[in-house]
Amino acid sequence: MGTPYDYTDLNFSGNTNDVINTSGSAITVQKGGSSNPSSSEGSAVSFVSSVTIDIHVQNEAKADIATAYIYINDDDAGTAEVNTTTDANGDVNTAYAGAVTAATLRIRKYGYKPFKDSVSLAANINRTITLITDPQQV
Repeated sequence: MGTPYDYTDLNFSGNTNDVINTSGSAITVQKGGSSNPSSSEGSAVSFVSSVTIDIHVQNEAKADIATAYIYINDDDAGTAEVNTTTDANGDVNTAYAGAVTAATLRIRKYGYKPFKDSVSLAANINRTITLITDPQQV
């Protein structure tokens, strides 16, 4: 089993060490839900908390926008941390566990002006984004 390891609602109490890494190389443990590992022995262990990403996309009339492209990457560099589309209700509900704090959020949909903003993936994201109609694409 390779790194990262995902712990969801796995609670530790009274342990000398919550993780013993005998692999000989560094590993990452992603903590989701109520998971609380914090101590280790052996090779390096990085504990990364999971955050939730809840984004709602609507138009100027506050109608939901389905199939809008949602893309979040590491401050315009590297691969996508999140790459998905909104559902029929204009929503994206997902989780992210990693070390990216300075990220770029982009939202695109034909007929609307593209949206771009800086976000941190170190904390939960709960946002409603209103896309503006682009008269050049209608």
